[in-house]
Amino acid sequence: MDILRDYVTEKQKKKLVISTFFKKERSKIETYHNNLNVENKALDLKIYWSNQIEEFAKEYPDIQVVKDYYLIDFVEFEIARKSHLLVNQVKINALNRSMGIIDDALEQEEGKILPLSSTTVFNKLENKRIKLTHQEDIQKQENFDYGQEYTEGNEGLNTQKLKKILKDAKVLAREGNTGKRKVTKKIIKICKIYRDMLETDNENKFSGHMNEVEYTHQFLFPLIKEVLYDCLIKFKLGEPHLQCAAANTNDDERTQSGPKIDIILLHQVYQFAISICEISGPNHKANKNHFLGDRNKLAKNMRHILNHIEDASPTPNATSFKKVKIYGLQVYLNVIYLYSLTRASEGYSVFLLEKTLTIPTSLSLLQMQLPAFLGWLWNLNFIYNQMITDINSFIETSNDEDVLQIDSQPSSTASSQESNPSKRQKN
Repeated sequence: MDILRDYVTEKQKKKLVISTFFKKERSKIETYHNNLNVENKALDLKIYWSNQIEEFAKEYPDIQVVKDYYLIDFVEFEIARKSHLLVNQVKINALNRSMGIIDDALEQEEGKILPLSSTTVFNKLENKRIKLTHQEDIQKQENFDYGQEYTEGNEGLNTQKLKKILKDAKVLAREGNTGKRKVTKKIIKICKIYRDMLETDNENKFSGHMNEVEYTHQFLFPLIKEVLYDCLIKFKLGEPHLQCAAANTNDDERTQSGPKIDIILLHQVYQFAISICEISGPNHKANKNHFLGDRNKLAKNMRHILNHIEDASPTPNATSFKKVKIYGLQVYLNVIYLYSLTRASEGYSVFLLEKTLTIPTSLSLLQMQLPAFLGWLWNLNFIYNQMITDINSFIETSNDEDVLQIDSQPSSTASSQESNPSKRQKN
């Protein structure tokens, strides 16, 4: 427990986060475990530290202890610790043997100066080096076998780890304020989607086990739906074409890059499309032509959407319409592409690639990659909410202008009659 006391005292901390402690004091913890006379298997390590931290919490009740054990990979920690220990031991043994060889050579050549290029010493050291390399290979193989044996013996370990993360997240969601609670619950649902993708029937579905339809319906659509939970959006899947583009789409265009639009996002109030999403094939199958074709189809349909938004008002407000920026999504080989389209001037639009994001697909790297991925997704929530706000503002401003023009018509007619004496005489 001394290492815990030293860490808290040195850093003058009032809060002890266990995962941060393991990350920052890793070398000290490894040295500490090397001196312990305990069986250092991963499960034993977790139990050992759980007991140590419980004792520490009782001894220091004023210090808040965050017991986020699920963020610590004890298997990886133990394999690395054991590897470092063995490598250091091999180096020490090699140094001792080398010094022994030189001492033997000095005793044999007593009274003589031993040249650095002595063939006898060199040959002996070279033989030891070859043996040492062989020993290192054996140790590496033993460490690998240890890791494989532990992983195979604990197939449910990763599932339990994810379940622990979700359980703790639910507790935090209940403790948090109302504003953050919904977001936390949505994040939990996204984590559950990932759990189903990575660990259903002990297989990673990202590794070539899905076609495009399964990839869309089992992962991408639920993911987008959870992220845009508070947007004024309705979803349609597998539509043959946009209603606003039907009149301008011929049969040849419908057959290019897939006959259907994968996901259409509709404005919940006005019932017209405001965004689309194209999935360019299965997540494991590369097809550049499919990708480029879908990108062109995305750009054309986004142009139709922008034109339809402009036509939604009989008297569009040009200033307000310039602020409208619509977005489209494309997914190809587990990468999300976010495109935007704006009206630069009459007859000219600007189509841009705004951002790209790689979807985490490896369970071993999920802990590091998922937080950044979720952060980007919530930025997507902000982007789409802002887009809807700008569309609403454009329509409301345009309608207000239309009302003003209608209200002004009687007064303008009356004034024109007053300004024409001949008409007044006839009346």
